[in-house]
Amino acid sequence: HRELLESRRYLQQISGQPVDCFAYPYGEYDLPVASAVSQAGYRAAFAVIPHPVGLPAFEIPRLDLYFSSPEYLSLKLSGLRWPALRGPILS
Repeated sequence: HRELLESRRYLQQISGQPVDCFAYPYGEYDLPVASAVSQAGYRAAFAVIPHPVGLPAFEIPRLDLYFSSPEYLSLKLSGLRWPALRGPILS
């Protein structure tokens, strides 16, 4: 919890901007981690492979871009891996 708070404060300080979103390292998380991110003041979080834990704003799928070839990026952006999100996520 301390690391979440301190890193958020630091990023806000050096950027001069609010930091409201979080990306789980390596996309890994569970309910206790998602809850800690929420309690640290983030409004949303992104995961490589979402695991439904009951906090939709903290389970947003993101693209994992580990290679830079145009074909790889095109496949990722095609939406074949994850369907498009529908409905409001952030209230």
